[in-house]
Amino acid sequence: MKNFLSSSQALMTLPILFFIFLITSIILIWTYPQYSTETLLIDVNNENTQAITEPSIGIDSYIEKTNKEIGSGFTCHIIQEEFEPTCRLEIWLTDSKIQGLDLSRFQSMSIVGTFKSPTEFDFLRISLRNYEKLISETDVDKNYKFNLIEILSRDIKNPILVNLNRLSVPNWWLATVRDQNIKRDVDLSNTSMIEISTGLHTTPGQYELEITNILLEKEVISIEQLYEYLLIFWCGFIIFSIIKITLFLWIRINDKIVSENALLDINESLSKHSKKLELINKTDELTMVLNRRVMKDKLMESLNNNWFPMAVVMIDIDHFKKINDTFGHQCGDKVLVNLGKTLNRFTKEKESVCRFGGEEFIILLPKSKIYELKGRLEQLRLDIQAQDMGITQNVTVSIGAAYCDERSGFKSLLEQSDKALYQAKDKGRNTVIFYQQEVS
Repeated sequence: MKNFLSSSQALMTLPILFFIFLITSIILIWTYPQYSTETLLIDVNNENTQAITEPSIGIDSYIEKTNKEIGSGFTCHIIQEEFEPTCRLEIWLTDSKIQGLDLSRFQSMSIVGTFKSPTEFDFLRISLRNYEKLISETDVDKNYKFNLIEILSRDIKNPILVNLNRLSVPNWWLATVRDQNIKRDVDLSNTSMIEISTGLHTTPGQYELEITNILLEKEVISIEQLYEYLLIFWCGFIIFSIIKITLFLWIRINDKIVSENALLDINESLSKHSKKLELINKTDELTMVLNRRVMKDKLMESLNNNWFPMAVVMIDIDHFKKINDTFGHQCGDKVLVNLGKTLNRFTKEKESVCRFGGEEFIILLPKSKIYELKGRLEQLRLDIQAQDMGITQNVTVSIGAAYCDERSGFKSLLEQSDKALYQAKDKGRNTVIFYQQEVS
């Protein structure tokens, strides 16, 4: 019962859990942008930036750094492209130029700013310079590995979006390094500086770059992954709920079966007890045949069901008082018990026998035929005489029978069978007398 109550209480929590999980799922989807990405914001200002032009020949190009309170940039004038001049803005990420930031976990970068070039076919080069130790002791600039991407000017919008997965290490940088130990793959584990510059083969003219800040982002979990995880969770919750409900129903059914079996056992016990009481109420305690009160009910049952023709037989033990006086009352009781057993074996379906009083018994024989009945009663007399009744002498009986084939003679059957019994005693006992011998 405790297990049942426990399962029932747990089952009642399922709707509550369903509501809580549903609200949580909605909140997770609603607030997805707030937790789905890891971000790193880099402020750009005049203190952490440096504007440089290469080659530093005045006739090729010159650059002016933008002086603003917020952000940084440059205005670059390319005079000719004979020596492939470039203008760049270096944005240093740390105070230590050799100890950078680990940006390898980020997937995208947004550069808030604008870039203007003479034509829409010029390129903007964005490089994340990763410091590589001991590449060159003489030319420190070679220690900053190029992880770059070039974007066509006409494709640039504000903010400038960069997919870090599309960065590459240029062959020309690897050729200048000439170090077999240098990894040829992109490496952002020690990024010291972000360099934004004009590309090669620039068109002569004016280039303008303005940068406010840079935002790096990593997608912690995609919306597809979120939906997949929620789907897995809800499938698990539904399976758990089905198992819990099934377990609850199984426990409930099992408890019901146990209760029903207990009730059946109780009913069976009561039924047996009731039958025992009914048997005690209906039968004579000594001989275990029906008692006198039940015989009246049997007579009325035969009458109501019109079980005719019908016979009533009265049986009396011959000289029973002498048996009691000679052998004692206990032996007399044995005779009565054995006679009761014999009479019970004698009766068939719908026939009944009762103890009428003392040593007298009555047999009710509905639907009997007179020519069969005479032979049955005579055989009964002989069987009783031949049986061992528990004493050292044979026991005989006197039998008186009355017979009627319709309802009109029913009331006098007991009286007629009693008269026939006395006739049998008058004729010397141990005989069968029919009151209506003339009936065929």
